[in-house]
Amino acid sequence: MKKSIAIPILCTLLLLALLSPSEVLFWDFNKILLWLRKKWMIKFNCFVILLMKFSGICFVGDPKFCPTTMQISGSCGPNGAFECFEAINAKYGASAMAQRCSCKDLSVNEHLCQCYIVCQ
Repeated sequence: MKKSIAIPILCTLLLLALLSPSEVLFWDFNKILLWLRKKWMIKFNCFVILLMKFSGICFVGDPKFCPTTMQISGSCGPNGAFECFEAINAKYGASAMAQRCSCKDLSVNEHLCQCYIVCQ
């Protein structure tokens, strides 16, 4: 179903769900307008949430993580994974949300850091 069709349908269903059964039975136009005026803020907030949800403005879902590597001088040391986290965090920033970092010695003077960061 297209988003342009789905949003009005969902808003209509939401409006019907918010109406009490007695109001649904009597479709007096003036009564509905009065009811809408009284509770416009609830409907407006629901509409905005639905619009954002289906337009992709927010609620995008979980971020996708991709592996990234970085060669650094020196050996891993006892806190190698945390040192790798700090190095990748310094390079890509906190918004990269580095996770599952590991450190692997390549030689005496060099090691390889690998972390998963948010894909760009």
